[in-house]
Amino acid sequence: MKLALLRFFRDESGTTVLEYAWIAMMISLAAIGAMNVIHDKMQSWYWPIVNNLR
Repeated sequence: MKLALLRFFRDESGTTVLEYAWIAMMISLAAIGAMNVIHDKMQSWYWPIVNNLR
């Protein structure tokens, strides 16, 4: 049992999956933040056009 636990804690084969998941999460958070900024700017730019078309 002790050998199995020691082997489990020394195994690093799954760390690359976790690192890729962490990178993907950080990229998606940055993209969501950028989309929020772009949304606000686009909304203030397009609302006058929409109001003139009504």
